Amino acid sequence: MKYFETQLKDGTDEIVEIEVHCNPQIFQFVIDYINELDSLSPSELTTQARLTSANLIPILVSANFLQIQQLEYDCLEYWRLNFIEIMGE
Repeated sequence: MKYFETQLKDGTDEIVEIEVHCNPQIFQFVIDYINELDSLSPSELTTQARLTSANLIPILVSANFLQIQQLEYDCLEYWRLNFIEIMGE
């Protein structure tokens, strides 16, 4: 995650402690997404299947804050494909 690059740039194996000020389920989604990016090809990612109109905005905000551009793109693509459903809620 680009957000953490400055904290982790020295390359040491030290444990880094972070505080999470968001919904734990949203944070878990982001962590799972990062793990998928590291281990799966783009065609195997399941992000679109797990995005919903209920979790879209918090995940998009988190992706923007943490500078995870691919997740931002996936959220915006989900929004584009499901605009009528999302706006109807």
